[in-house]
Amino acid sequence: MKTRNLIYMLLMMGFILSSCREINVKTIINNDGSFTRIITVKGDSADVIKRNLPYPVDSSWVREFYSDTSDSTKYICSYTKSYKSDDLLNAEIHNDTSWKSQIQRDVEISKRFMFFYSFITYHQVYKAANPFSEDYHGNINEEDLLWISGVKAALNKKDSIRSDSAYVSLDNYYKHVLVVEIIDALKKGLRQLNDPNLNNIDPAIYKDSIAANAISWSNEKYENSIDALITWTGNSELARLHNIEPSIFEELEIKDDY
Repeated sequence: MKTRNLIYMLLMMGFILSSCREINVKTIINNDGSFTRIITVKGDSADVIKRNLPYPVDSSWVREFYSDTSDSTKYICSYTKSYKSDDLLNAEIHNDTSWKSQIQRDVEISKRFMFFYSFITYHQVYKAANPFSEDYHGNINEEDLLWISGVKAALNKKDSIRSDSAYVSLDNYYKHVLVVEIIDALKKGLRQLNDPNLNNIDPAIYKDSIAANAISWSNEKYENSIDALITWTGNSELARLHNIEPSIFEELEIKDDY
């Protein structure tokens, strides 16, 4: 269930950060081996000065605010900071306390010398924020995001009903991905058993029954779905799925505890 909360948090942050502003982050490697990092925010005058940025900004950054010459209705706010060495830039990245630091990532900047040349390596890898590959758009629409993110607040009974509906959509998405993952795990297990007598069993046939139990299994253990499949099919040979090592649900459990 941790993943459900993470999905909610990421949808909310992504919507808030992208709804009214365009944010670009650029790191320049200078000829002397120093670095310059520039964060550029474009949007409405009230939005561009908001500090919920992908990197923490303090008084050590140089701030500029000006009109966008290409669009008179927009403004640009830029933050610039220089770093004399890769060690200083690495230190700031690893001490990052912004929301981006909550996402698992690997960032490294290094410098090496060979003959008369310096070589700069910038390595940055972000793990998938949502461990599930299923697209959420089929369950959550743009208006749902307004309520989930808090952009729209419930001021009356009608609003409360609509807000509750948005969270139902979020829960439905989580349930949907669990069903897909459980079915895939069971199918994978059947392939591993490689038993011709089990070839006629398709877990997808029991999709609705799996959906009815997916949340309770996520709170207990996904192995319960094997016992349920035995009951639905009347085939006790499926109990052998319990004996597969590593567990056929290992990947799902990792994703759900992400």
